[in-house]
Amino acid sequence: MLSILRRELAAYFNSALAWIVIAVFILISGFIFVSLLGIYSDQSLAASSSPFGAQSLNPSDRVMVPTFQWIGYLLLFFLPVLTMRLIAEESRVGMLEMLFTYPLADWEIVLGKFLGALGVVSVMMGLSSTYFIVLGRMVDIEWKLVFSGYLGVFLLSCAFVAFGIWASSLTSSQMISAVITYGGLLASWLVVIAGDNIQSLKDVFGGLSPMDHLVEMARGTVTSHHLVYFLAWTALFLFLTVRTLESRKWSD
Repeated sequence: MLSILRRELAAYFNSALAWIVIAVFILISGFIFVSLLGIYSDQSLAASSSPFGAQSLNPSDRVMVPTFQWIGYLLLFFLPVLTMRLIAEESRVGMLEMLFTYPLADWEIVLGKFLGALGVVSVMMGLSSTYFIVLGRMVDIEWKLVFSGYLGVFLLSCAFVAFGIWASSLTSSQMISAVITYGGLLASWLVVIAGDNIQSLKDVFGGLSPMDHLVEMARGTVTSHHLVYFLAWTALFLFLTVRTLESRKWSD
């Protein structure tokens, strides 16, 4: 597994793909953070004239939670770019059959690729943490909310990467893999949009949306419900990926 992990990290960081994804992600998320911080500053200045207005404003609700929510939406669009090649490209060039000859179990191959993609995500999250370091120098913030928010983002990334690897295992085309991943992840977003407008749908499907779980964790609500949800999603699609590789191995 470690050999696969090292191979995937080298493939990412020796190419322009990972660096472009990281740079664009930091650029967009940084712009969003600065915008939210500017809005919060303007609102604080306007509320300072009222003895009760300033009390209703806090950086957690106005800056931190929205930033984590936007990071979740950005990951929805960026992670399929990282995962689309993981298995599809190797299947296209014939490297997948060679991997099957290695003394590795299928789950080790899948887990190595999964951790490789998470390595890139970890760099993205590490760089984005500077936003909250800057915010902490300006106002008093609850650092436990930062940690719970990043825990939510990390678990969301695990779920999205697992789904992307599964999609990549279904085809030898990176484009088709990306379309499947985008379609599935966008569907999870549409659950939120539909639920916000139709209460009955929210009651039935709202709990299935990963974005709802992320927002709750960003607000400091870390419960077994949220942890089990993300871990179950991740385990399910990693298991399905292993099963897909097994079926392809026997079909060959």
